Amino acid sequence: MSTVADAPESSTAPAPAPPSLGSLPAELFSAIVEQLSLGDFRNLRLASRHLAREARPFLSQASFAGLPWRRDMARLHGLSSTFPECGARIRDVKFVFAALDEYRAYHDSFSHMFGYEPEVRTERLVNVWTGYQESQRAVRRILSTTKQEGAVAAAPEVRTRAVATTRTLCLPFPVELVGRALAGLPNLRSLTLTWMECPWDEDVATVFDPDESVRLQKESARKVQREFVRSLWVLDVPLERLQVDGFLLTREDLAGLEAVPAERALTSLRDLKVEMANLKDENEEARGAALEMLMGKMESLV
Repeated sequence: MSTVADAPESSTAPAPAPPSLGSLPAELFSAIVEQLSLGDFRNLRLASRHLAREARPFLSQASFAGLPWRRDMARLHGLSSTFPECGARIRDVKFVFAALDEYRAYHDSFSHMFGYEPEVRTERLVNVWTGYQESQRAVRRILSTTKQEGAVAAAPEVRTRAVATTRTLCLPFPVELVGRALAGLPNLRSLTLTWMECPWDEDVATVFDPDESVRLQKESARKVQREFVRSLWVLDVPLERLQVDGFLLTREDLAGLEAVPAERALTSLRDLKVEMANLKDENEEARGAALEMLMGKMESLV
């Protein structure tokens, strides 16, 4: 009598286990991760320590966008200094600084819709300005939190806006992080700083005044531009493109730099776009002289 022990062994070998996601070639793993939604990406990183480590570079994208109601300069600094693999992925950085005279903008927006029935006009105005109001609430939440923690004191300009004016409320920009953040971006190729672009709803853009945006932020904008230029002056990264909308610097802001050789971030530039705001003030000629001095250091401009 045959028994189970006497039965011949099966000739069918067990099917090999499919390769795990973490064992895929780097190019294929990258292609898969880049297609994931934000929720799926979070779940992937929570699945295992190995996957969390392999997916870490994808915490950043090739393009980094900073907006005035978010702490994006701190985020960029965190990515570039804490996770070098994230900083290495970033090739294009853009910061948008925008401000409105709210009273004038609301008035103009209302005027554009004056011909509508009151109910329709009210509904349209609410829809147009919802995104802007949400951005302002986000700023107030952050400022409230930082004040409670005692971590950050709002700049005088910001405190004044919050209490006494109808200007857009913006977060203080941490200029002290600029140099360190840029130094952690070895593959940076394009940098854009604009005070003349509307980041809100396209209907808000119809009442957005680029020159007024620069004028409302004149002192803070000049400070930010000065820090970026001084950081680029000593940055050894082959930057290819620089755009500054709302240029405000004078030769005074560049004092001491002429004696220091400019590094590759300026000497390698091939594309420069600068737009001057129509401020009609006494510094127009001084700004032109500062721009001319900077361009003299950009040896590779086409």
